[in-house]
Amino acid sequence: MKVTVCFGRTRVVVPCGDGRMKVFSLIQQAVTRYRKAVAKFTVI
Repeated sequence: MKVTVCFGRTRVVVPCGDGRMKVFSLIQQAVTRYRKAVAKFTVI
Protein backbone atom coordinates (compact mmCIF):
# COMPACT_ATOMS: atom_id res chain seq x y z
CA MET A 1 0.00 0.00 0.00
CA LYS A 2 1.23 3.50 -0.78
CA VAL A 3 0.13 6.90 0.46
CA THR A 4 0.64 10.17 -1.39
CA VAL A 5 1.48 13.10 0.90
CA CYS A 6 1.25 16.65 -0.45
CA PHE A 7 3.52 19.49 0.68
CA GLY A 8 2.09 22.36 -1.31
CA ARG A 9 2.72 21.44 -4.96
CA THR A 10 5.26 18.77 -4.05
CA ARG A 11 3.88 15.26 -3.74
CA VAL A 12 5.70 12.41 -2.06
CA VAL A 13 4.74 8.73 -2.27
CA VAL A 14 5.36 6.83 0.96
CA PRO A 15 5.04 3.05 1.07
CA CYS A 16 3.26 1.94 4.24
CA GLY A 17 3.40 -1.83 3.90
CA ASP A 18 0.17 -3.61 4.71
CA GLY A 19 -1.38 -0.52 6.33
CA ARG A 20 -0.29 -1.19 9.90
CA MET A 21 2.27 1.61 9.97
CA LYS A 22 1.69 4.23 12.66
CA VAL A 23 0.82 7.73 11.47
CA PHE A 24 3.87 9.18 13.24
CA SER A 25 6.19 6.84 11.30
CA LEU A 26 4.42 7.73 8.06
CA ILE A 27 4.96 11.43 8.78
CA GLN A 28 8.65 10.89 9.52
CA GLN A 29 9.19 9.01 6.26
CA ALA A 30 7.21 11.61 4.29
CA VAL A 31 9.30 14.47 5.70
CA THR A 32 12.53 12.60 4.97
CA ARG A 33 11.48 11.95 1.37
CA TYR A 34 10.32 15.57 0.99
CA ARG A 35 13.68 16.90 2.17
CA LYS A 36 15.50 14.66 -0.32
CA ALA A 37 13.19 15.79 -3.14
CA VAL A 38 13.65 19.47 -2.32
CA ALA A 39 17.43 19.09 -2.04
CA LYS A 40 17.56 17.80 -5.61
CA PHE A 41 15.96 20.99 -6.92
CA THR A 42 17.87 23.51 -4.77
CA VAL A 43 21.39 22.44 -5.83
CA ILE A 44 22.83 25.04 -8.20
